[in-house]
Amino acid sequence: MKKRSFSFLLVVLMLLAACAPPATPEATTAPEEEAAPEVTVIKVGALYPLTGADAGWAGDPYVKSHQMAIDEINAAGGIKCLNGAKLELVNGDTQSKAETGNAEMERLITKEGVIAVFGSALSQTTVPASEVAEKYTTPYIVPNALDGTISDRGLKYVFQTVNLLQDMGAKDAAWAKAQGVTTAVIAVPNISFGKEVADTWVKGAEAEGIELLENFTYEANTNDFTDTILRVKQADPDVLFIVGNAETPQFTKQLKEQGYYPKMGIITIGSGFSTTFYLNEVTPALAEGFIFTSDFAPVSKLPVPEEFKTAFKAYTGQELGGTYNTTYASTWLLADALEKSCSTDPKKLAETLRTTKFEGGKWGFQWASASFNEKGRLNEASTVIGQWQNGEMVAVWPDNLAAAKVIWPVPSWDKRGGAAAVPEVPKPKKVAALFMGPVTDQSWNQLGYEGVVKAKADCGIDFAYTESVKQTEFEETMRNYAQQDFDTIIGHSGTFTEAGKKMAAEFPNRQFIVINAITGNGTNQSGIYADYWQMGYLAGAAACQMTKTNKVAIVTAERFPMVEPSFTSFPIGAKSCGKDVTTEVVITGSFEDVNKAYEASVALADKGVDVIWHQLDAADAGVFSAAEDKGIYAIGLYNDQSSKSPTTVIASVFVSPTTQTYLAACGQVKTGVADLVNLSNGMEIVMTNLMPAEVQDAVKVVIEDLKSGKIKP
Repeated sequence: MKKRSFSFLLVVLMLLAACAPPATPEATTAPEEEAAPEVTVIKVGALYPLTGADAGWAGDPYVKSHQMAIDEINAAGGIKCLNGAKLELVNGDTQSKAETGNAEMERLITKEGVIAVFGSALSQTTVPASEVAEKYTTPYIVPNALDGTISDRGLKYVFQTVNLLQDMGAKDAAWAKAQGVTTAVIAVPNISFGKEVADTWVKGAEAEGIELLENFTYEANTNDFTDTILRVKQADPDVLFIVGNAETPQFTKQLKEQGYYPKMGIITIGSGFSTTFYLNEVTPALAEGFIFTSDFAPVSKLPVPEEFKTAFKAYTGQELGGTYNTTYASTWLLADALEKSCSTDPKKLAETLRTTKFEGGKWGFQWASASFNEKGRLNEASTVIGQWQNGEMVAVWPDNLAAAKVIWPVPSWDKRGGAAAVPEVPKPKKVAALFMGPVTDQSWNQLGYEGVVKAKADCGIDFAYTESVKQTEFEETMRNYAQQDFDTIIGHSGTFTEAGKKMAAEFPNRQFIVINAITGNGTNQSGIYADYWQMGYLAGAAACQMTKTNKVAIVTAERFPMVEPSFTSFPIGAKSCGKDVTTEVVITGSFEDVNKAYEASVALADKGVDVIWHQLDAADAGVFSAAEDKGIYAIGLYNDQSSKSPTTVIASVFVSPTTQTYLAACGQVKTGVADLVNLSNGMEIVMTNLMPAEVQDAVKVVIEDLKSGKIKP
């Protein structure tokens, strides 16, 4: 019995064991994946000509267009899917040179760690730099270089958001034919971009049956268009097709000086003739009628909020046009791609750009949606033909965007009346002057005041003035003087430009003159300004002679379009004596804050800088004080400033504010245009005994070379 019971129990236990779940193995800890570090900053490259001849229009304005968008993106919370990571713009300087651009592209990617690069305005630097981006599998977003070659080589990391010059050129020719053009001349600079544009126009002219009378090149960045204009004049075409970059203002001015204009008009492509930089240089009177072809016009039927256009100009110094618009829009598009990919991996970012149709972005003022084709070209990019009309870039084609009818044929210079003719300068009797600071500041404002006082004695004027005028009071103060029968009203700073324009329209029988400004409405609003390129080069040449560390600097409050040429020319002048000199530019944010100027100058001296050129007002005392404390040299501005710091000031380079206000108050400024003062008619350099005689002699040679044109931009 016991034996049978035991056997039965054993069978039951075996059955229970068979039905039981398998034994749980001893727990082991799986290796954890290493968490990716949290991203707080995402670096993005901006590759542009920050120095050199093209820096004024193709450097700082493009960088500011990107930075404005980045500031907005960061203020809105950054890249939200990456925990609010902020964008940081890292600049690279192409110097308008392919080799330099390639090296900077490589530095941005391999040293700075950018996840994408924007650029580079000039096709001759953008094309080769795209190969470097491709090598490092980094997205290269091109919002402002027009050549179709950029995106026509099978590259997978190029994304061209601006429309192509090839499309623009074909539409130029078709539009011209529709306007009755039968003959044309093509003139382009002798660079690769010029050749591509010329080829496009040739094809367009042939397709439309327009007879080409001439097709030639001119020297890029030249200042002398005498032969070019004569050649066009001799051919006598209906229309001139011309393209250019930094040299376009000189072409326009010389065209007016020679009294020639093609029978029907002038047609251009790209940013050379369609930026605020260009307008400021030539004034609205000379820009009037020029046709430009781009991907956008500030004045059109597109629903662009006026407050946005105003904010854009305030931030960048440029109207929302000239492909600065596309530069801003493309920055927001990158932010959208980062949100979509939720990754800082350049490969994933590029894939997102290739495959996504973006909608509803802050770029919507320009594109209804945004997507790229197999070549990396934005499908939604368009061509707009615009015209300068009354100082504005106005869309005239296509019809669905046109905000005004085209003025065509464009009247020749002698048939424009007040729009282009420079009237006789009326001799002032009652002059009012507005100053932003006190007229006892021993600097900019006091020197300007002294010019009006001198004009009273020499030219027999009556005058009144208001000092320390706030920007919110500009218009009201000018209006009060105009209503009191003051025939000439002077704003003693480029900051008065917009108020002067508005008051000139309100009071057509009064003259409004802005000191230190490139402005003019063709009739009763004018500007007088210094040749800052010459001034910067000359200051740099003096610094080159005196530096021992080969490190020099500029200390200024801000960079704005009129003085921008000096930031290009000073570093060139600083190398003119054969030394390998480096230049640093420091922005303090205040023309009056002495402490900020002092701290900035001390910091520069601690880094080895031994010559500083200031571009400040009352804050110049901070530069001189720091120079004395650190035993370095300074270069003055506005007048001979050696008395302010006899042991440090080696020279002062200036167009005296006294000279400028004197000329304005005595009626010696050209009416309706911007009047230039250079080394030939008022610019000065005063060198001190701190500069040895042989050094002064070397600088005098530079002066003569600048006067003769041997040295020029």
